[in-house]
Amino acid sequence: MNIVHAVETINPVAGGPVKSASSLAAAQSLLGHKVVLVCYRESEHAEFETLLRRGLPGEAGVEIHGVHDSRIERFQARSAARSFERLARSADVIHVHGVWRPFTLAAATAALQARRKLVISPRGMLDPWSLRQKRLKKWLALQLVWRRVLDQASFVHALNEDEAALLEPLRLKSECRVFPNGAFPELFEKLPASELFLKRVPGLKGRRYVLFLSRLHHKKGLDYLVDAFATVAGVVPDVDLVIAGPDEGAERDTQRRVEALGLRARVHFVGLLNGAEKLAAISGAASFCLPSRQEGFSMAIIEALSCSVPVVISEQCHFPEVASAGAGKVVQLSGGEVAAALLSYLQDDAARQQAALAARKLARDHYSWHQIARRMTGAYEAVAPASSGVSPVSSGVGR
Repeated sequence: MNIVHAVETINPVAGGPVKSASSLAAAQSLLGHKVVLVCYRESEHAEFETLLRRGLPGEAGVEIHGVHDSRIERFQARSAARSFERLARSADVIHVHGVWRPFTLAAATAALQARRKLVISPRGMLDPWSLRQKRLKKWLALQLVWRRVLDQASFVHALNEDEAALLEPLRLKSECRVFPNGAFPELFEKLPASELFLKRVPGLKGRRYVLFLSRLHHKKGLDYLVDAFATVAGVVPDVDLVIAGPDEGAERDTQRRVEALGLRARVHFVGLLNGAEKLAAISGAASFCLPSRQEGFSMAIIEALSCSVPVVISEQCHFPEVASAGAGKVVQLSGGEVAAALLSYLQDDAARQQAALAARKLARDHYSWHQIARRMTGAYEAVAPASSGVSPVSSGVGR
């Protein structure tokens, strides 16, 4: 099968879709499929392909097609449209990761015009919380363009049952199928020593820490986390908080909140982590915490589970299996609930160890990319290609 994945960027600061799209592509190449990943060749990154080449099994079998990038191109997607039109001639399926952007619209349009199978992964961008952001622009884009595109998809891919339920009010004509994100178990068999991360934050040596690992954005719930940690810090004196990830507008407010609560010495902002250093940071954590206001399916949660780290997450992360498997706590969005969940592990090492074992088992048994890739390609094979074409229309709506 010839599979084309469309993801606008492979810059790691863009978060989950970058990791999940590239990992799915790599896992499908291991199954013997011809896989092309199309994205913008971002001019600020001299070594373009190294952004994708992260040691993933099967990544050598993925062809990376970089589209020339510019500000005008991001708005019009003309070069992207030409690339997708050419690739669609030999593709069996075009899998589009994300909505709203001209790039993803160009990919979907090419699939429909060539009558190829089209799969669209909204990745949380169509749930009610996301639709309320830039509400008018998204409503117009949905009515004028994206509803027709989504209705003609071979299927819409939801990351979990909650996302599938949240899509129901849109009354899309296309079928919705659920496949989670995952991890490659073999990448977590031998984890790097925690000292690799501690070199970045020497003050953590000899201390436990709670880890937040995500984009520093309002929706990620950093305000709830800091309030929760203020309670934790007053009860457990040997625990710090590590906040890791690129700033997307919330770092300054979070730092101010930390200062106001007198926590400056115990909260560490460490920026973006990648590769072995990231795994060392995760595996060394006493607990992982993501009290997000909205998530599609967090790759960071899967990575924490794979590293045998108990997780404390909000209901809005749409991962109830964490609680049912005993691999962590799923809480309502409040500083008090987050603090209580963290303390349940920080004050009871036996409970933490039991959750750690359950975390690794949950990730290994149910969230392997090898399993997910087989199921996804089986779904590709089972659906019909597009039955009609659409005219390309540009949409400048952001995420």
